[in-house]
Amino acid sequence: MDWFQQLGFLCFVFYTKTPYPEVSITLKQPNQFCFALNGKTRCITLHKNVNWPCVVKIVADIGKVQVKLIKKVLGLWPTFGTLTTTRNIQIDYWKCELLNSFDVTPNAKFLLFKYQQNLYNHVYPGRHIYIKANVNGQVVSRPYTPVWPLVETTEYGIISEDTLCLLVKSYPNGKLSRHLCSLNQGDLIEVSRPQGSFECWTSKTNLILLAAGTGITPMLPIIWNALHSSIKKYNITLLYFNKKETCIIWKKYLDQKSAAYSSRLTVHYILSEEENSMGDTKGHIDESVITKYFPTLNEESLNEHAVCVCGPPGFNKLCEKLIVQQGYKKDDYFVFG
Repeated sequence: MDWFQQLGFLCFVFYTKTPYPEVSITLKQPNQFCFALNGKTRCITLHKNVNWPCVVKIVADIGKVQVKLIKKVLGLWPTFGTLTTTRNIQIDYWKCELLNSFDVTPNAKFLLFKYQQNLYNHVYPGRHIYIKANVNGQVVSRPYTPVWPLVETTEYGIISEDTLCLLVKSYPNGKLSRHLCSLNQGDLIEVSRPQGSFECWTSKTNLILLAAGTGITPMLPIIWNALHSSIKKYNITLLYFNKKETCIIWKKYLDQKSAAYSSRLTVHYILSEEENSMGDTKGHIDESVITKYFPTLNEESLNEHAVCVCGPPGFNKLCEKLIVQQGYKKDDYFVFG
């Protein structure tokens, strides 16, 4: 562990030497800072008090974690404080309260939650958390992918580092989705630690993303991280399937991002129930769509491409079949379940 400081802040740098380390940060007291890296928890009694939230930067490929804490009072400290090792306490779920909700489409909302304690859990692209809530006397749990807008925006106010952001579509028979979309400010849910394993894209340079409806949620962090990677330059093609243009989640953000990264991000909107004003194909996922938008593969180019799929079960199953027919092997694609 290293540390450095300026008058207004101090930074801790941890070298886990493990790609994609598990990272959880807690400020238990204004001068008690705890961090859990790959399941090992340590606490620091700081020299003086700091503010929350912290700012976390992670170079996932090499396992480097930097945590920036803002000092309550300006000044240079003679020491960061005292480091101790603590007994690991397994926490399965944390309580979160709803800060605000925003309509994104006629049946989808963007929900902003805050942990009840000063907590930051890092969620890597393609990974998820479980949301648990009591719905009419029954405990219901489902996986969701935390997301955030692809571009800088004030539309949703200031989203701090420790805010948990979810895109949720309300389904007629979805107990938890309808419950989440009906929550009022201050209502509580329970949130698990980040879960999942998804790293197939890190060894590639060209990403093809197939998303249907709210299947866009795991793709948004992938797009953002790929375009902002300091390690590698990625090229991304997104095929986004919806019924109508009004169903497209965050179309304006996707358009802004693709305009800003026009040489690296291409977005195609494929609609099934109306003509496409953007000039893309009308219809459903089928062999003709794959043939039109997928590159022709050879042995060399196959090693450069990865495909990610997320949508309803039928969509996922058909996509996987078509991808395999194109020559992609199991290590070259990932289907989110």
